[in-house]
Amino acid sequence: MAKIQNTVTYFPHLLNPDTPEHFSVHHVLEWVRGGRFQQQVEAIRAEPDPGERKRLKEALPLVCFSGKFSKRANAGLLEHSGLLCLDLDKIPEGERDAERAKLQALPCTYAVFCSPSGNGLKVLARIPADKDRHREHFRAMLEHIGSPYMDKSTGDPARACFVCWDPDLYVNDGA
Repeated sequence: MAKIQNTVTYFPHLLNPDTPEHFSVHHVLEWVRGGRFQQQVEAIRAEPDPGERKRLKEALPLVCFSGKFSKRANAGLLEHSGLLCLDLDKIPEGERDAERAKLQALPCTYAVFCSPSGNGLKVLARIPADKDRHREHFRAMLEHIGSPYMDKSTGDPARACFVCWDPDLYVNDGA
């Protein structure tokens, strides 16, 4: 099956919601695997001070994986990508591999990668490209996955996630 080329939206900085750039999801995932943001992510993971770690994380660019946006707001959604970004947070170190394997085994999982903190996972799930049913699909995925680490507040289409670095990025082009 061909690589998903759906358009996603990149924002260079958290405080600039009106400066979108558009790329294929494959292109952005190559950044994740290839290490474009490796230095910044390693600095976040190595920082012992929570306040400084937060500041470093907020300096990273963001991606709205659910589509092409004119601005970082639900009203700015121009075209849905058919992807839903799920966020699992604060996974204990001894459980991360099992959580990752469980997510990778789902047929709707397009990609799984480690979060900037290093203790969470980002999951891109394939859903119908219907912006009106996005939250419904989010709720269904929460229930289907059933992980206690799932962030239940990330169901809006304009939810952005910080870019990351994960050389072990999982991609399922058949999702």
